[in-house]
Amino acid sequence: MTLRCRRVRAKNRGAVRISVLCVALIGAGLACFLILYQLGALRSAAPAAAPLASGANKPANEARIVYGDPNAVNPAPRVLDLEGQREPTEEELVRQAIEDYLARMRNISGSKDQERALAFAANKAELQALLRELPPWAVPIIAELLEKESDFVLRRILYDGLAAIGTEEAGAVIRDYFLARASQEALGSELRHVIAALGASDTSVAYDTLVELLGKDEAYLKEYRPQYVEALGKHSRGSQALPLMLDLLAGDARFEVRNKSAQAVKNVAKRDVGSCRPVLPELVRSFENEKAVPVRQTTLGAIGQIGDPASIPYLEGVGTRSQELGIRLSSAAAASRIGGEEAVRALNAIYANESQKSVFLDAMGQVPTPAGVEFLRGVALNAPGAGERLMAVRALAQSQASEAPDALRAVLAAEPDSAVRTEVERYVRAAERRGR
Repeated sequence: MTLRCRRVRAKNRGAVRISVLCVALIGAGLACFLILYQLGALRSAAPAAAPLASGANKPANEARIVYGDPNAVNPAPRVLDLEGQREPTEEELVRQAIEDYLARMRNISGSKDQERALAFAANKAELQALLRELPPWAVPIIAELLEKESDFVLRRILYDGLAAIGTEEAGAVIRDYFLARASQEALGSELRHVIAALGASDTSVAYDTLVELLGKDEAYLKEYRPQYVEALGKHSRGSQALPLMLDLLAGDARFEVRNKSAQAVKNVAKRDVGSCRPVLPELVRSFENEKAVPVRQTTLGAIGQIGDPASIPYLEGVGTRSQELGIRLSSAAAASRIGGEEAVRALNAIYANESQKSVFLDAMGQVPTPAGVEFLRGVALNAPGAGERLMAVRALAQSQASEAPDALRAVLAAEPDSAVRTEVERYVRAAERRGR
């Protein structure tokens, strides 16, 4: 009996110990759960991280955008390891995405391997697209990366990206980048690209800077005058700089400056014909005084771009009297660009005096204007010789003008010579295939 009681008491003590151990384990589990819950609550209640002190001020209500490729090959070392303390800011994501692209491109830059060259081009296109989409607050980030970048090709992508953002701040960054390096002769090739990017930013700071630089006498700044005036011609405020362009066209000693000035007037005329019509007399005077044939040709192109029908008699006279084939062709092209019945009459008058008819017809095929097509159509229909008509047909077939296919069909319907007609049929079929 005593032995049995001892066994019962021992069994009871074992059961009690097991019960106490289970309670202890359950209690420990509950305590861990409560601790983890409190840590999570504290973390979610923590204030949002402040933006970087880079000057990039993002609107507080702007939607978050995901930048960069987390699976990037050869990315730059990650700088966003925040040990789980907070989410990265928008500025940090933008900076890291740009750095990832730059690092990948830096690793394959200059490679002659086709696959790597294609990879470079793909990364370049993606980075350019990213930069175009960035908001203005990203300008200081790009500016900082531009200053640190050692590769010229990659720097060019960055300041072209600033130009695409197109704010005054972005334009000022490009301006300052140029001025800080303008005296470094070794950077001449890059600085020409920087000037183009400054003009492409199409900002007030760009316009004011370009005008100011045109007036500088320092040799290292005067060297880039052709690029300044070219950028001004593409600027939306270029019409305000017309007096400067005309002064350079009439009096600058450098051929390149005069030629770019005439081209700049032509570019302004593409956007603002009204501002350019009053300067036609000055363009004519510059043409008469100019000795270099390429500059004279560009000046005639500017006259044609302005498009005043009153210029056609003058262009006809130049086209019939000039001893230079290039000048005759440029006069005809300018008249063709102005267009209208008077232009077609002038083209026929120039052609009648032309000694190199095949060259003239071929050149007119490169001028995709309605007046040019009408002139070629007339030659193809009315020239007395089959060879001459065929030359006009071939020029029509080369033309990119939308009127050219209909002109070819009209010639096909009227052509009496079977050999010429066979050629015309071939060109008509080719035009129809292009149309389809």
